[in-house]
Amino acid sequence: MDISILIKEARLRKGVTQQDLADKIYVTRQTISKWELGKSQLDYLSLELLSRELDIELISKEKLRSSHWLIFITLVGLLFPLALPLRYFVFRLNRLGNKRFVLLFKCIMVLLVGLYLKTLNDNVYGVFLVLVGVSTL
Repeated sequence: MDISILIKEARLRKGVTQQDLADKIYVTRQTISKWELGKSQLDYLSLELLSRELDIELISKEKLRSSHWLIFITLVGLLFPLALPLRYFVFRLNRLGNKRFVLLFKCIMVLLVGLYLKTLNDNVYGVFLVLVGVSTL
């Protein structure tokens, strides 16, 4: 079934007007109309809000998980140019004889990156914690 038909049927089933639904998910009435006519695509946040408000599953759990990975890959892609000089610096630090200093530096860097990611998105932060845990094994 087309998502536009699914949205319209669920809205009518709940007895909600386009304006009421728009107010609840923070979009305009015209946006709801475009979604129902299939003239516009939903973004991720609107899709999630709409599915909660209408009590329907518009996005599968697998798609939701893959979108979290997409966010993570995008974030890594944006930070990758910054990661190369940092990796080189860590490589140079490892060649030093002072293991405690190297360990302290790595811990501080992981903490700073973790705090930064926590401000962005809890899901990305969770993936970060898993990756840090796996990398320390």
